[in-house]
Amino acid sequence: MKRNVKKQQGAESGQWANRTVLRRTLVMMGIGIAAFLPLVAQLFSLMILRHDELEARAINNQTRSTAITADRGVIYDRNMNILATSKTVENVFVDPVEIKQKKQDVAVLAEGLGKALGVEESLVYEQAADTTKRYKIIKRRVEEEEAQKVRDFINEKDVDGVYLEPDSKRYYPYGSLCAQVLGFTQSDNVGAEGLEKYYDESLSGISGKIITTKGNYGSEMLYTNEKYYDATNGNSLVLTLDTTVQYYLEKNLETAIEKYDVLNGAFGLVMDVNTGEILGMATL
Repeated sequence: MKRNVKKQQGAESGQWANRTVLRRTLVMMGIGIAAFLPLVAQLFSLMILRHDELEARAINNQTRSTAITADRGVIYDRNMNILATSKTVENVFVDPVEIKQKKQDVAVLAEGLGKALGVEESLVYEQAADTTKRYKIIKRRVEEEEAQKVRDFINEKDVDGVYLEPDSKRYYPYGSLCAQVLGFTQSDNVGAEGLEKYYDESLSGISGKIITTKGNYGSEMLYTNEKYYDATNGNSLVLTLDTTVQYYLEKNLETAIEKYDVLNGAFGLVMDVNTGEILGMATL
């Protein structure tokens, strides 16, 4: 009888010990899971919720993109005389991060670019000091003569952190002729008035770009990949206007305004009676 009691007590003691171990194991597992949940949540946020954002940031940190401006379409008169076209120019910019990394003397840059481009030296100092950016414009749409001065300066002084990129500038071969009809473009080559604005989407085209890989802090890599995306130039536009008719229309309007002392301006329109096409149109 005593043996049975002892056996029962031993079994109960073993069960209690097993339950204690089990409880402790479950508690430890709960603590482990609780501690692991924030890590799982963080991984879920990084890998799922913020995937697109972080992927874009990684690509941005590992690549450098240089824009290639598309040429606006040409505007012709009825005889294919060019009324508006684009010509190649260049933008001059600096890379403040590279200037700092290469320990480039900013005073040398300010003096050289100031002379070559006719800009204030203080502008160069200001742009070169902003190391939060890799692209700071010194002067836009520089003609070939000034661009060559910048290249000579870069080569002679072995300059780091100064670059030129292609761009385009609107050019009107006939000057002010038909100006009110054609309109003009803003500094960013976007149509602002007249036909330049009305047909801006068609004339603008699509910009291209050059994407290259870069190392830590934007440094150049010994072996690099480069991908080139061609720019698509804008569509051209052929008008019914005739430059000869337009010239005489504007000239005669000016003469009439002076002769008759017109105070509120004048409007002239020349049409082809057979086709109804407008050959000339002016407001002065």
